[in-house]
Amino acid sequence: MNRLLLVTLDYPPNRGGVARYLGRLAEFLGDRLQVASSPSDLLGTVWPSWMKSVRLLIRRRGEYDIALVSHLLPLGTAAMVAGWITKKPYIVIVHGMDVRLASRNGWKRVLAGRILQGARVVVANSSALAREVTARFAASSVVVYPCVENIETSLQTPRREPHTFGILTVGRLVARKGHLSVLRALARLKQEGRIGAFRYDIVGDGPLRAEILQTADQLGVNEVMVHADTSDETLAEFYAGADLFVMPVLDDPIDKEGFGLVFLEAAAYGVPSVASRIEGVDEAVLDGQTGLLVKPGDVAELANALARLVADAAFRERLGLHARMRTKEEFTCAVQCKKLVPYL
Repeated sequence: MNRLLLVTLDYPPNRGGVARYLGRLAEFLGDRLQVASSPSDLLGTVWPSWMKSVRLLIRRRGEYDIALVSHLLPLGTAAMVAGWITKKPYIVIVHGMDVRLASRNGWKRVLAGRILQGARVVVANSSALAREVTARFAASSVVVYPCVENIETSLQTPRREPHTFGILTVGRLVARKGHLSVLRALARLKQEGRIGAFRYDIVGDGPLRAEILQTADQLGVNEVMVHADTSDETLAEFYAGADLFVMPVLDDPIDKEGFGLVFLEAAAYGVPSVASRIEGVDEAVLDGQTGLLVKPGDVAELANALARLVADAAFRERLGLHARMRTKEEFTCAVQCKKLVPYL
């Protein structure tokens, strides 16, 4: 059995989707996997910064048979260069933004192409991203979707009482996540009398926090609450207390939403989603089956989707049930992570 070393700058206790994706992969692989994730060990202060990762991979070459690196640049460069010296194969895990950043100029495109074409396998978190890797770099990928564990216990988390209709968004507070579109849609529904009492919980932190709160105040959406630095237990309570999950991401030309783990996490609690009709996200949320998809940035369409799910409890519950069953059947680590086994 080959020994594995994962080299990454994004790993638990970090809280983002990439860190959780890698953490669940590590749990699946167990003792055969070691992890190097300390920035001080991986990146230096003198150009090129990735040389420190090369030295780590060479120094620890007796501890692993295959290197796994998360994100294309700069760690993919380190894996390729170290591989020339150690003769150890490497696997590259890509997530979306790293692929687009590597496509921005000529020398990065050439370098990224060499890295990906030389990898034992490229791992993409969606079929859309796999197609993008092929189109941009002529490299094939295996699709390993994000996975959700503890699905059987998710609905045992108690719902907060007394219950008010709960709308939830979980994610970094950055423009492309669509928080401001949700606020504008909710303001429209309030003005038109198409929504009753509700609360809107936003879980996350980031540079858009002040603008979100200011916009909510200007629009009169005083039902919004922003929660930063929540524990896993508290996050579970937010999912359990939600009736509807919404994250209408924008299709940013660089900061791409490769898939959207949070849609699966909501689904594990039987919560349907309203999301954007863009590649990758449309694999996480099936339109009319596990949620509703809307045109990115279209506040009117978003408002109509929210209003439909608020008003039609039976439809909402049907979507939520299908979402939960699909997650249980397709998005566990036993189903997804085992796709990597033939390459390990």
